[in-house]
Amino acid sequence: MTRTFPAIATGVALSISLSASLPLGALRALRALPAQQKPAPAWEVEGVHGPTDTIRFETDEGTWMNVDVSPDGRWIVFDLLGDLYRLPIEGGRAERLTRGPAFDHQPRFHPDGKTIAFTSDRSGTDNIWLIDANGERRRQLTTLADSLPTNPAWMPDGEYLVVKRHVRHTRSAGGGEIWLYHIQGGTGVRLTEKESFTSDQNEPYPSPDGRWVYYSHSGPFDYNRDPHDGIFQISRFDRRTGRTERVTQTRGGAIRPTPSHDLKHLAFLRRVGLKTVLVVRDLESGAERAVFDGLDRDQQETWTIHGAYQAYQWTPDDRRIVISFGGKIWALDVATGKPSAIPFTAEVEQVVARALRFQYRVEDDSLTARMLRWPTLSPDGRTLVFQAVGHLWKMRMPDGRPERVTSAAAFEFAPSFSPDGQRLTYVSWDEDEGGHVWKVAISGRRARPVRLTSIPDQYTNPAFSPDGQWVAFVQGSGVVNRGRDLDEEMFLNIRYVSADGGPVQHVTETPNRGANRRMPRLRWDAEGARILFQENEGDTTFLSSVKLDGTDRRRLVRNQPAEEIVPSPDGHWIAFKELHNIHVAPLPLAGGAPVKIGSKSKELPVRQLSRYGGDWIDWRPDSKAVTWVLGPALYHQALSDAYAARDTAAPPDTIDDGWVRENALVRAEITEIALRVPKAKPSGTLVLRGARVITMRGDQVIENGEIVVRDNRIAEIRRAETAAPLPPGARVIDV
Repeated sequence: MTRTFPAIATGVALSISLSASLPLGALRALRALPAQQKPAPAWEVEGVHGPTDTIRFETDEGTWMNVDVSPDGRWIVFDLLGDLYRLPIEGGRAERLTRGPAFDHQPRFHPDGKTIAFTSDRSGTDNIWLIDANGERRRQLTTLADSLPTNPAWMPDGEYLVVKRHVRHTRSAGGGEIWLYHIQGGTGVRLTEKESFTSDQNEPYPSPDGRWVYYSHSGPFDYNRDPHDGIFQISRFDRRTGRTERVTQTRGGAIRPTPSHDLKHLAFLRRVGLKTVLVVRDLESGAERAVFDGLDRDQQETWTIHGAYQAYQWTPDDRRIVISFGGKIWALDVATGKPSAIPFTAEVEQVVARALRFQYRVEDDSLTARMLRWPTLSPDGRTLVFQAVGHLWKMRMPDGRPERVTSAAAFEFAPSFSPDGQRLTYVSWDEDEGGHVWKVAISGRRARPVRLTSIPDQYTNPAFSPDGQWVAFVQGSGVVNRGRDLDEEMFLNIRYVSADGGPVQHVTETPNRGANRRMPRLRWDAEGARILFQENEGDTTFLSSVKLDGTDRRRLVRNQPAEEIVPSPDGHWIAFKELHNIHVAPLPLAGGAPVKIGSKSKELPVRQLSRYGGDWIDWRPDSKAVTWVLGPALYHQALSDAYAARDTAAPPDTIDDGWVRENALVRAEITEIALRVPKAKPSGTLVLRGARVITMRGDQVIENGEIVVRDNRIAEIRRAETAAPLPPGARVIDV
């Protein structure tokens, strides 16, 4: 179904950026708000928002409790399930200081013992709050909305708090910095600056003389770092000179630095083997001693906002350290390492909002494709070919029924039309046979493809030359033939072959764009003398060009955040994807350094085409329109409409297509593609034998069970010793 919609009025009060991978139904409810609409009232954290249940119980244990000791040594304050509690140092019944749905944690006593600073999200995001030690006069200190101040610690003078502030830039992950806030408020003073977007500085704590601020820190975030090599280390910041001094550089890392009151020792935690160990360093000699190795496991494998271990504290005489582990609160004798329990009981009361539950029908017989890739229109615009659910499909525009292009069993990707529209080129992948480049006639029903390459490898993004005589393609570096994964190519080869097959000609190499970037999509220039492709250097994407013999390599365009840059067939325009949205701009012939073109460029007229996102950019062969997809919707945007005047309000539109319509910022043809394919369903009887089965019948557990699966359903769960004989032909798997 294709519809043409008029321009949308530009006065809107909602700005949304969503991934192009969202399915069609996921965004149906999104609408642009009129500019005159009043803002929604502020969220009331203490309010009741829908049905709730109240849970009350008494407990003598807790998980991940931050602990602090009052300056006079009489009290302990700790957090439990998002509330703060005060407890006599000898133990006993804990007094709850805060309550409600807000998550209050990380309490720290003021040097005079009369005030407690803590972290809370009751303002909507994490901020630092203050409360009297008896639970009265709760007040907010910081009022940040775009960063997260946490881990408060008082300076010895009691006038300032040092905190970790989680600062975000263009990436949502963000990183940590150490900041100083006065007790009377203000926007704060930065002490340390994060080294990169995702490097962390955390768990700050001042020395008792106020000169140094100790903190833990880590380098840029990575998914697979080894904590035994030391992800986190400790440094200290000199408030007199502004100098930073490294304190640790050790295997097993170092976290949660806490100096003693007498300035003689520094306590911190280190990973030793599989254990988290409390270590005390003599600050005069530098000697270290492991005090206790029975702590809870730290979080040094992870990227932490609130710290890699819960806070703890020395007693005023520096003879013991009060810390939580194993669900309890303990006092560790620093000299002997002997733990003594500080027993407590706490009354818990939590209001829990009931979960929203929706019925979701799982269809057994077929599924609807929600993600289309490599959509490409034939030169006459009458046929669309795209990839979905592992294969190539073609359909007559605008409302034809999708059907397979071939009957091949291998996965098929990256289709591209020949200039006459009679043939397609594409690539395949098979776990046993590897990948190849193919061509196939587009007319008829499931034509027989012809293979153009002879060496199995990873191939992608083939493209016919303007005269249809050659096919250019990207080929991997052969790692898949050495048992490596598809995304582990050392580099990529750009090559071409005759459209009738034969010897492969090498053009050039380009760096592999990595697991988070797609391989370059190739284009020929209008004369067929050069190949255009995108490549990366660091975080910058370039549109490059090279002759067929690999010489005269040029970079035409650069854009730092662009995921993809696609030139028009005539070479006069580019379309690019930046931060999920599709943009278009002229491509000037400027020579020399590559032209910087981005969504915010002022040198050239750039137009944003999508509102909520888009993917798989392509061009109409006459270079007069850009196409892209979002989910199962294909957008066809004429340049003439994109560059028409857009200062008039849109006329009334009675057709309600939700986000599909609103995703096109200007007049566009939109085709929603409905592809349903049969589901593969198993047949026969399968028995999983010897299983420990946790049933949904109360607390029932079957220690030696059998699960009988017939066709596509669990038919029976039974005890093996009382089971009936299996039906003939049943397959048995001993689990």
